[in-house]
Amino acid sequence: LFFDERLHILQSIVESVAHCHRAGVLHRNLSPASVLVRREKSGALSVRLHRFQTSTWVEHSSQGTLHVDDLAHGLDRLYQAPEVLSDPQKAIAESDVFSVGCLAWLLFTGQAPAPSLKERDQRLRASPEGGLCPSAVRPDLAALDEGISFATRPNQHERADDVAGWFDVWILDVLTRP
Repeated sequence: LFFDERLHILQSIVESVAHCHRAGVLHRNLSPASVLVRREKSGALSVRLHRFQTSTWVEHSSQGTLHVDDLAHGLDRLYQAPEVLSDPQKAIAESDVFSVGCLAWLLFTGQAPAPSLKERDQRLRASPEGGLCPSAVRPDLAALDEGISFATRPNQHERADDVAGWFDVWILDVLTRP
């Protein structure tokens, strides 16, 4: 995929997650397996989110499924926020932002955030800001370090709280700066 196509996929994911959040829904299990990308006959990319079995309402009047571990596959956990892994009921909008940040890492580096959950957590703690820095594996992506790191900080209260705002300011503006 070309860089612009990768950016389009990320923007489509962000728009879908932002729509869910405005409707009061948290996905809680965003990973490559929950993103369907298809090239249309016209050549355009179509992006859809699915696998909402683990979603819940923001207001928590209904907890959604409590057995996220049963529905999440091993690879999914690399994209789940630390608080979702420890207790899915602790999920907030920032939890989905974490997952979107991990998906951004994958889209731009071409690699999973780490080979294992233990290594992902070590990588999160290794960066100066906390969070994933794509320049650790692709020095040419240093411009995205701050943004992806801001989305993937281990502490949910230190992350971006609005996925659309995060994308506009920390990704799109950075990439389109003169």
